[in-house]
Amino acid sequence: MSFADDQIKSLQRAPNRRWIKQREIEGRVFPYLEGWRAIAEANRIFGFAGWDRETVASDCILARAERCGFACAYLTRVRITVRAGAATIVREGCGSGDAFAATMGEAHERAAKAAETDATKRALSTFGAPFGLTLYAGLAAQQSSPVVAGDEDAQRRSAPAADEAGPLDDATGLPGRIDKSALTFSEPKRRRDREHLRFVASHPCLTCGRNPSQAHHLRFAQPRALGRRVSDEFTVPLCMSCHQQLHLAGDEKTWWREHGVDPAPTAERLWRENRGYGAAAE
Repeated sequence: MSFADDQIKSLQRAPNRRWIKQREIEGRVFPYLEGWRAIAEANRIFGFAGWDRETVASDCILARAERCGFACAYLTRVRITVRAGAATIVREGCGSGDAFAATMGEAHERAAKAAETDATKRALSTFGAPFGLTLYAGLAAQQSSPVVAGDEDAQRRSAPAADEAGPLDDATGLPGRIDKSALTFSEPKRRRDREHLRFVASHPCLTCGRNPSQAHHLRFAQPRALGRRVSDEFTVPLCMSCHQQLHLAGDEKTWWREHGVDPAPTAERLWRENRGYGAAAE
């Protein structure tokens, strides 16, 4: 391998903490870099003519009409080729993407693009820290933290979520935790319980009755805060299609009203049921 010294230093440097975003998947919060950011870093480190991206395979694994549109999902494999002096380095990555849209063509385009971006980031991450490799290390450290069996409070403390985030840790790139409800000018308590999110997702969709479901946070249940979801106690099950429809609708209260559903009592019931009928949440 013949990377230049400045390239090696760049490949060992963790991404700027301001570039790290978070998303929730099946009740777990994952840090990630946006696709355009990873490509920009590849251009900066390898040079615009120093690397190539090739889509090796792209397979549509789901395409169906829904009540208010169309849903699609893709699996894609991308090959990255980097020229390092006289050497040529080839890496591959596999990614997935799903989308819901008003037309079938738009749903296919969005899902295929999301899968290609995901695969590109996975392939680039094998080259080092600036492409998000350190984020995987942080997640592994988080998941391997020793917890006493049956100690639910310890489990919640050992896995702080992004919505209760403070400054990012330099070593892992993951956020620390801060309890703003204890400040002089307090904010509403935003409880985080990944087990509860999994419990909610185990139920059928609240609007169409389909499985599998995802835990949807009722955004109107607490005052809005920049980059922070409402408390996990305000969650209800929605299938992927209905979940995407709701987010595309914009006005959540109107969407629920049009579907003839009041989600708040269901969220409260599920929280009480999972916590033992009114057991203390903390």
